[in-house]
Parts: sequence; C-alpha cells; structure tokens
Amino acid sequence: MQHVVTERVTTPRGARVEIDLGHPSAPGARPALLLAPGAGYHRRLPLLDRLFNRGLQRGFIVCRFDWAYQTAGTAPSPDGSAEAEDLRAVLDHLSADPFVDPRGLYVVGKSLGSIAGHQVAHADDRVRGEVLLTPVVRSQQDLDRHYPGLASTDRPVLLVVGRQDGEHCSLPLLYAGLADATGVTTLVVAGDHSLVVGEDELATERNLTTAIEQVICWLNTQTLVP
Repeated sequence: MQHVVTERVTTPRGARVEIDLGHPSAPGARPALLLAPGAGYHRRLPLLDRLFNRGLQRGFIVCRFDWAYQTAGTAPSPDGSAEAEDLRAVLDHLSADPFVDPRGLYVVGKSLGSIAGHQVAHADDRVRGEVLLTPVVRSQQDLDRHYPGLASTDRPVLLVVGRQDGEHCSLPLLYAGLADATGVTTLVVAGDHSLVVGEDELATERNLTTAIEQVICWLNTQTLVP
C-alpha cells in the first residue's frame, strides 16, 4: 500500500520547506524522484501532481516540495541561492531515507526547479540524472548561466519542452547549444510553459498524459525499475 506523509525540512538559513514524501507499495530499496516546482507552479499543480502519483504507481519513491518563499508568501531570492539551498536540504532529507536506492536518485525540476535542480545536481555526485521540465533558455547566456556544463554532462538528462513555449525556451537555440551533447535527450510535446494546449482541455489532458508517460518511460529505462 502506498504511503505519503507531509513533513517540513529546515534549511541551514532556518527556512522551512514543506514536502510530500511518498513510498510505493513495492518492498525494498527503490529509486527516487525529487520533484522541484516552478516559480509560480507549486507542487500540487497538474504536471507535478500527476508525476508524483504516477511515479508512485510505477514503483518510485517520490518527494515533492514547495519553495520556502511559496509557503511564506514572499518572493524568490534575486540570485536563486535560497532556492538552491531549499533543494539541497530536501535532497539531503531524501538521501537519508533508508529505502532510497542511492544508485537511482533523480532530480525532476519544472522551470525554476529545472534551473536550481540542474545547478545542485551538477555539483552533487548523489544525483544519477535529471529531468528538466520546461527549461528556461531564451538566449545562449541563459543556457550557459542556468544550466552550466549541460552540453558536456556525463549523466543522463531528459529535457521536456512545450512546442508553443518559445517565450521561455528557443528550440533552435537549444538544439544548437546541445548539438554535441551525448547524454541529453530532448522531448518536444505540444503546449505552453505549463504544457497547456490553448483552451482545449481535452488536448491539454492528452498532452500532460503523453509527457508524463514519456518521462516515466525514460526514467524506467535509466533505473530498470522492476
């Protein structure tokens, strides 16, 4: 039987980060997913909510959280350092879980979460790979600043980009900047920065399902979840 608990993790600066930590019904050590939210896209909005539940169904331990500023009702830090600290604190908490298989720990970040997630993962050998949901790449400077080392990464990375999300992510620039990257896979689906397809609720539902199933399929090929 699946088991989900809501807890609070305290960061080194004393901020409190609210998390949901879910364990699947499958016994033994399991691979784990850490879901990081967007700047205005909290942990219970559709993409992250459904990934959380689908991951549990497919046998992953899954942890999702809100940034400390979201819980406090304030604003993100100007340089992203507070959000990186939030994510590291949650990563430490998840890594300490005795049921987490240390060979299968993945960071899955949405927008701002993809930026903080990559920067933390890039410097942390505990992270096996990354999923960057709706990354923010408006310029070459964004690619270099937000996702340092991505073009030469030796860990598996999946990017999920909405075809109509040109405001936040330039596909031509992304393809050019990552042309020689051997560890990076790019999945392009319909939709905007939230993978919403206009005002067509049925199309949005299908699009979210497609994106989530493809993410889980990719993670399964990486972790060989039984």
